[in-house]
Amino acid sequence: MADVLYMSIKDYAKHVSASVGTIYDMCRKGKLPAVKIGGWRINVKRADEMLEQLCDEHMADRKSTRLN
Repeated sequence: MADVLYMSIKDYAKHVSASVGTIYDMCRKGKLPAVKIGGWRINVKRADEMLEQLCDEHMADRKSTRLN
């Protein structure tokens, strides 16, 4: 997948094991780097980096909540 620059929402959802609806909402809200060209196209490398950062932040929040 590393050589693929852009994916459709359906393909990206499969790539990250998420629902199509979740990925669509994230694109629509600007939470994933996507452009609308005959349908949404997601920049795979940037989106993977953004999702990794979101997951790291979420895990840090959960960890700090447990400590309090």
